[in-house]
Amino acid sequence: MIMSPRDIEDIAAVLRERRRTSGARIIAAFVIAVMFGAFVGWGLIAAWLTAVVLLQLYERYAFPIAQPLTPKSVRLLLWTTALNGAAFASIALVGPLVDGPWGATGGAWMLAGATCYVVLANIASRAMFWAALAPFAALMVLLLIEARWVGAPWSSVFSMAAAGLMVLGVAGALWRAGALARARETAARDESERRRLEAESAVAAKSAFIAVVSHELRTPISAILAGADDLRRSAHGPEAAKAELIAEAGAMMRTLLNDLLDQAKLQAGRMSVETIPFDLRHLLAQQLIFWRAEARRKGLRLKLEGGRSSPHWVSGDPTRLRQILNNLLSNAIKFTEAGAVTLRIGADKDGRVVLSVQDTGRGLDAEDLERLFTPFEQASTGVARTHGGTGLGLAISRDLARLMDGDLTAESPQDKAHASPLSCRCRSPSRRSPPNTPPFNRISRPSLCWWWMIMKSIGGRLA
Repeated sequence: MIMSPRDIEDIAAVLRERRRTSGARIIAAFVIAVMFGAFVGWGLIAAWLTAVVLLQLYERYAFPIAQPLTPKSVRLLLWTTALNGAAFASIALVGPLVDGPWGATGGAWMLAGATCYVVLANIASRAMFWAALAPFAALMVLLLIEARWVGAPWSSVFSMAAAGLMVLGVAGALWRAGALARARETAARDESERRRLEAESAVAAKSAFIAVVSHELRTPISAILAGADDLRRSAHGPEAAKAELIAEAGAMMRTLLNDLLDQAKLQAGRMSVETIPFDLRHLLAQQLIFWRAEARRKGLRLKLEGGRSSPHWVSGDPTRLRQILNNLLSNAIKFTEAGAVTLRIGADKDGRVVLSVQDTGRGLDAEDLERLFTPFEQASTGVARTHGGTGLGLAISRDLARLMDGDLTAESPQDKAHASPLSCRCRSPSRRSPPNTPPFNRISRPSLCWWWMIMKSIGGRLA
């Protein structure tokens, strides 16, 4: 008998199922022995039970799950399965000896029920199904002969034979239907896996292409920015304005390329973060100084709250924290028409530092919130036209937050102007620093730091 590797895999699947239910079969054998012992005699029942248990144990230990099947072991397994089925179902032949024709009818019912189990237990393999079903067909023939021998009329024998054929036919049809369904499920699963691999390959290729293009374009853009800066310093009047325009356009292009490069690295799983000690107060003060002019230009108040109670030194990635805060402060100022943008420092119940960026802009509806963190998506169709941007800022910020064992989420009640906190939590040093110790020596040892970004309700339409 020649079998393909797929046939052997199917037989192995049935073997695993039989191994899982072997204990239940042994328990069922004990129950049957107790039920029939008083009628048949304990000696005969003990012999039957011993044979069944020994065959079950032999199958369990002769075909270990961890050991791969070979053509030789497959043939032995098929014979063992047939012998197991014959031994277990042979108890049906006791029925006519105990109760004549009625006992034969009871034995036929037992064989019919066991046939249903054969279908369910061997649905994965045609070879195992026929190996398990063949003994039941043979025992059905023997049961008919035995029924006639104990005096059952021919009409009853023919009726039992017709019923037996129907049971075997239905069993075959059920197995075929189950096998076809399983084959379709396997094919669908394989197709899904193939498409998943193709999609992952396409995403990796796209990310690699974006990364290469972005990296190659940064060099000429840096040269353009350097030239524009020289022109801006030396030119006067209209020429200075043109140089300023070139510099602004180049800066926008460099920001776009940096975002594309970060997005490509994140998608490719090549973005990394570091953990170093840094002065948290100094970083936040720099952020306020950097964005104060833009806030004043729009007539907004840019405030810092809770700075006096915050720790100076924490451990983490200051560059990525600065990048996230830049994205959020930029959005808060960009989409807030009146009021204030607040950078607040606090602490949670575990003593960890909590940073929050809050604004008083408009809210977002549920549809906008759903795509808020989707790359290249923006909260509304007019955002890019009015404010510019690519829709990458928040997506990158959330991925960076998750890369640092955190998250970035959003809520937006729209019934009123509101504050919209972004919370960033990190563990501060366990020991206080001596006042005259150089900054990076103030921490006796690097402490664990993670950022938990929670943006509960970003006010305004975020890019």
